[in-house]
Amino acid sequence: MAGRCTSDRIAFLEEVKRKRRDAEEQVARALAEERGALARELHDTISHHVSAIGVHAGADRLPDSLDVAAYRVAQELLTNALRHGDGERVELRITQSAAELVVSVVNGVRPGPPAHGTRRGLDGVRRRAALFGGGVVCGPGGGSWRATATFPPEATPRRRSWPPGRPPGCCC
Repeated sequence: MAGRCTSDRIAFLEEVKRKRRDAEEQVARALAEERGALARELHDTISHHVSAIGVHAGADRLPDSLDVAAYRVAQELLTNALRHGDGERVELRITQSAAELVVSVVNGVRPGPPAHGTRRGLDGVRRRAALFGGGVVCGPGGGSWRATATFPPEATPRRRSWPPGRPPGCCC
């Protein structure tokens, strides 16, 4: 009788463990699908906002290449937030004034040591901003990661005048 009871308990525990693994896998798949959907929605939102900036600028229309650069910067900053952030919140702001076009992303950071990426994404953001005479400021602060790229509104692409690596005045 004791042997049968032990066997039944072992079988029951194995079944509970299997159900838990199945549930965890299902949650992981759902999370991956949700992140993919979020990435697609962010892509669509960025496309809309960058297009809207161009439309609202009217006669002072931004050069097409600056529209594309701002779009790519927003895309890269949001990709970084998705890869390295806490997955809880992301704030994207795209603003334009007579003095500048600003693309800014603020996201929560994961607890623990920071994720170490290749930093190629931030380097690309720096290069895009510098190409138009703009700049990038990024880094942690107040439990968030902040990244802001600024472009002059009438910017046209410039030839690179600095050695390979970080442009002058870059802080991140």
